[in-house]
Amino acid sequence: MEVMSPDQVLALPLLQYRWKSGATNAPSWERWQAQARPEISQVHISQTFSEEVHALDAALAGQGAVLASELLVSDQLKARALIQLSDILNRPGFTGDL
Repeated sequence: MEVMSPDQVLALPLLQYRWKSGATNAPSWERWQAQARPEISQVHISQTFSEEVHALDAALAGQGAVLASELLVSDQLKARALIQLSDILNRPGFTGDL
């Protein structure tokens, strides 16, 4: 599958979870948007979860797109239960996967 354009990704329900580490480089839709479409000032998050696993469960249930570690979701990607929507996270200076 070809990756989606930033506008296509931003049109999806965006799922996010709170990183407990408080790391400033933690993946977030705001950081993703800043790389993908810097001219957009705000990202609409559909749901925020306190645990990563709940955000992944919601994505697996078809409720939206989530930023996740490729290592964490590699089996779901191989099984095509999840798909990679964007390559933005593979750019220098950004960590995480979609």
